[in-house]
Amino acid sequence: MKKWPIIVIVIFLLIALATSFMKRSGGDRCALDATKIEPIYQVDVTPTDGKTLKFCCIECSKKYIAANRGKVSAVTVTDEVTGKRIDASIAWFVESSIVTNQSTGNKIHVFAEKADAEKHAKDFSGTVISNPFMINHGEHGD
Repeated sequence: MKKWPIIVIVIFLLIALATSFMKRSGGDRCALDATKIEPIYQVDVTPTDGKTLKFCCIECSKKYIAANRGKVSAVTVTDEVTGKRIDASIAWFVESSIVTNQSTGNKIHVFAEKADAEKHAKDFSGTVISNPFMINHGEHGD
């Protein structure tokens, strides 16, 4: 009896089980490290030549952008108060004591409103920082 048909069937079953498990675990996965994405911390990066990529935190998206300088056309972040996606160029960023992702150590939080950013900074020993995605740091665009 030939063994290869059994091996093929076993491989097929393993792939089917793995696919089923991934679907059940639900949610999107980070394009950089495959970490499950918490929607409130999601960052979307659109390369100039491709499909939008989803990231689990600011740190992962910054690593991707640094490795792809000049090849990114848009960055969308999530306001932690409303869950609404906004363009990173109009967002307020706070580096605080709250870690959003244990594996990356990300402590950068995103807000649509300046007052929300300032409140988070005050409540969690943080600082309002410039847009971490901008090449020319130091301005918000007010």
